[in-house]
Amino acid sequence: NLACVGILASAGWGMWMLARAVGLSAAGALVAGVGLESSGFVLHHLNSGRPTQAVTLFFLLALAGLVLLAKGEGGRRTPVWTGLAVAGIALTYWYNAFFFLAAAGLIWFAYREHLNRRAWKRALVAATLATAVVLPFVFQLGQAFETLPGVGRLDGRVDEISGWIAQDYGLRAAIEGSEWPIWPIWPTPNQDGASLSVLLLAFAGFAIWKRTPGSLGWGAVFGVGWLFSLGPFLRLGAGTPTEIPLPFLWIYRHVPFLDRLWWPDRWEILCIVALCVLAGMGVDQLRKQGRLKSQGALGLVLLLTLAMSILRSGGLFVSHSVLPSSDTTLYEGLEGPVLSTPVWGDSETAGFVLLSQTQHELAMNSGLGQHLASHRPPGFSAVVEENAVLAALVRLEAGGASSTVVLPADVEALRQLGFRAALVDPAAYMADIKERWAASYAAFFTALWGEPEHIAGGGAWWRIGSLEGPVEVPLRLATRPDRRLR
Repeated sequence: NLACVGILASAGWGMWMLARAVGLSAAGALVAGVGLESSGFVLHHLNSGRPTQAVTLFFLLALAGLVLLAKGEGGRRTPVWTGLAVAGIALTYWYNAFFFLAAAGLIWFAYREHLNRRAWKRALVAATLATAVVLPFVFQLGQAFETLPGVGRLDGRVDEISGWIAQDYGLRAAIEGSEWPIWPIWPTPNQDGASLSVLLLAFAGFAIWKRTPGSLGWGAVFGVGWLFSLGPFLRLGAGTPTEIPLPFLWIYRHVPFLDRLWWPDRWEILCIVALCVLAGMGVDQLRKQGRLKSQGALGLVLLLTLAMSILRSGGLFVSHSVLPSSDTTLYEGLEGPVLSTPVWGDSETAGFVLLSQTQHELAMNSGLGQHLASHRPPGFSAVVEENAVLAALVRLEAGGASSTVVLPADVEALRQLGFRAALVDPAAYMADIKERWAASYAAFFTALWGEPEHIAGGGAWWRIGSLEGPVEVPLRLATRPDRRLR
């Protein structure tokens, strides 16, 4: 919750810094800041559980520093904090570093009349510092790149476009996640993204119409973000896009590492940042003409900006998070590594499993993206499928059988993997049927190892011991809670 508040506040402050660096008045910068921190872009990523993509502070500070360097303004420390901000972009979400380079090239060109040898030297200092900070991490990442979870994904389905065999998971994901051309005004059907504030669009259009200095450069930044947000093929509706290729397809195929950028909507950071700068320019132009001069008028603009941004994002408010209720006494005496359940839960339940680990602090079978099939590290799926106990738990979670037989060798294989205890923690299960899932897993483990070693908080844990012979274990969702766990 504190992180979300910090991200929203830093978005507003960072946009204020960028707007002031561009040359906007305090009023224009205030509108720009409120426009960004209430934007559907930031709110969507926060509500979707992607805080690293909602962090815009480094992106905004890097752009602010770049503008100051191009204009020949700022002090001796400007190249330093600009370089550190660029490094912060890459270390937070490295695709944003590429988006920054795209915007930086356009902005640098827009200020070409101001450029001199000093500007180039200071920019070189910033770039060198950013590279020095990031390079060690890039080197480590590159050494293990091919083994990272999610790097290589295959999809054998036949693509609807041109009859391709979609061996390329990323391209299919990019096709399915692309925007249609009018998304800034009207959201793309069947997409989670949000359209932009009509009020900000109106202010931005006014700034460009009045040929406000710098508006064309920021308009170009908006245009590039919009163009690449359309994805690899032109989409005209909710269904399959056309076969008309777009620039996204070219960079996907030819620019190193960008074949891992499967989400065209991430380019929208260029659109929202440029839009807020242009909107601030439009407000300043109106104030120069004698309009919006009073504090009341400016306050009304801010309220309308806030209200319209939230409405245009579908009423997407950031709600506070509530930790699932759990009883830490459940973990007393627990020895690891722990066989936690569910083995292959969805993103939400797997997150709760990871949260329980912060309590018992023991090694376990879930984590590192293993709850997402396409993010599992090499060999993880094979281990689960080859071990009869783990595979049976997966079938239990899927509801695919009534029972199965576990052999002593299966449990011994589980012990050889290092597992020493099996945990039933209701805090990790679906909210409406927590008790039934706890009873289901409890029946499974009781069939193997008898009564639990410890019971507390509606859950229990079992010490994993050897079997004397084959055991039939149930694979059904319990119809009622287990009285032992109360």
